[in-house]
Amino acid sequence: MATDWPGATKATEALARMLDRFDLLPGRFELAGDESGKEADIENPDDLRELFHESGLLVSGGRPVLVYIRDHIVMTPDPLTPEACRKVHFTACQALHRMDAAGRFERYRRTMSESNTYVIDVSSRRGVVSEVRTRLYPCQYCLGNARYLGFSYTMSKQEKRRIVEAFDARVIMEILRRHLRRFSKRDVVDPYRRLARIARDMLERMRNLRFAGLSTNYPKNWRPTSKNYREAVMWICECCRVSLEESEMKRLLHVHHVSGDKANTSTSNLQALCVLCHKAKDPHLGVPEGDRDSVRLARREQRRSGSRIRNCCD
Repeated sequence: MATDWPGATKATEALARMLDRFDLLPGRFELAGDESGKEADIENPDDLRELFHESGLLVSGGRPVLVYIRDHIVMTPDPLTPEACRKVHFTACQALHRMDAAGRFERYRRTMSESNTYVIDVSSRRGVVSEVRTRLYPCQYCLGNARYLGFSYTMSKQEKRRIVEAFDARVIMEILRRHLRRFSKRDVVDPYRRLARIARDMLERMRNLRFAGLSTNYPKNWRPTSKNYREAVMWICECCRVSLEESEMKRLLHVHHVSGDKANTSTSNLQALCVLCHKAKDPHLGVPEGDRDSVRLARREQRRSGSRIRNCCD
């Protein structure tokens, strides 16, 4: 069973290096003699409820923790993949509260691991149980609570998947620690508003620093690569779905690097965006007002003709 995960993407590796290089990792919460928050199975519903903190996080011994369901059943002989596994939770999200309200309880495990890999027990259809360390993906409710990398439920499935795959436990744990340090009783009404702001500010700060090890130079074959990718998506913006296939409009469809690494031209790191959606993702991008108006007009016309244009930016 192939379960090895090759490691974080270049983007998340760079973010992790940034935390060290610029000393963005202040001291952990240290409670004398308390090692309870590190890693342990959660044996009953009461123990899980005790982790629900008024900050909206999952907290043990004064420290934020992650939780995940340890037991997995594999119904096919295919290699275990993150998509087939249950999710990691880092907030007291709707999914956890829903399971608690329904009286359902699974064998959860809490951890402070920042490795992005977790120990799970996998049962085959024949009942054979094996312990496996594998990559797990985050709960999308938790991503929405933190607005991690701008995550939104209105995004396309492809955009959501990119954010899920770019998730880095080391980065989110630092965000959670900062949120918990700054949390106060006045935040109880909407604790996730502060969490989302901290996540946005921290990720934007790291993005703006140019020492992350990401290449800002386009490869020599970028022009044909960009054209081939836009042709592959039929000149349609992958965010708002506006079509820009007319010859005079094609220049208004850009190819965005998801990780920020211009040298990485793999299709998983590329996204075709109209100039408005590209501007929304990169506020520093200069776009003439005439080009913006052209895309707005195309959206209106296509919306009238029945095209499913999304109001995701502008």
